[in-house]
Amino acid sequence: MSDKPTIDEYLKNIQKGTFRAYCCVDCGMIIAPPSGSCYGCGSSSMDWADVSGKGKLVSFTVIHIA
Repeated sequence: MSDKPTIDEYLKNIQKGTFRAYCCVDCGMIIAPPSGSCYGCGSSSMDWADVSGKGKLVSFTVIHIA
């Protein structure tokens, strides 16, 4: 288990053609990009997991900077 997820590790995996996300050890929720804790149960027990790259977009934000 990684002590702290980093966006650099996440991006390096994508550049290598491997999509990896963080997976909660306690509830199994997949989180990408990685976070230090689970959005579902709040656990900080997280580990890298290989994922297919397929999923469902449920929300997005557009930020305009002037």
